[in-house]
Amino acid sequence: MTAKKWDGTDLQDLTADYLNDVLAKLEELDAKVEVPGAAVATVRFGILGTGARPHYLVNFRDTQTAYNSAKHKPDSRTEAYDKNNLSERSFTYAEIEQATNGRPKTEKRAIDLIYAFYKKVKPSPLNKLQKEHAVALVMKCVSVENAYRTAMESNK
Repeated sequence: MTAKKWDGTDLQDLTADYLNDVLAKLEELDAKVEVPGAAVATVRFGILGTGARPHYLVNFRDTQTAYNSAKHKPDSRTEAYDKNNLSERSFTYAEIEQATNGRPKTEKRAIDLIYAFYKKVKPSPLNKLQKEHAVALVMKCVSVENAYRTAMESNK
């Protein structure tokens, strides 16, 4: 990994889809232990690009496995995940799961929520940039109403 460090201390910066894929990896590991749900695996995030979908390192028992962010497959470059390039703290399954609560899993779902709000309240329509902004906010768990209001105030 490059010397760039994932500085996102808030998991809300990551999409629900991405976090659910990380959770699926942790669930696979959890199935291998005698007491499922014991929260034995933790995750540290790192970046190679923008950090929107960071690569990550799973610590499970006495092993560490790196995963790429695109397909959530093991990355053979585990040794390249220098601790200086990773999040300072590890995140547990419960913390990651909590970050996904109430967040739409896909952009299509976020668009559907915004459209339902629009039909119900009949506010002024959003232009293309405002729609994109509203969708991004909803994907980060901002309420549809607040996302719409914020988007309306931006890119006028």
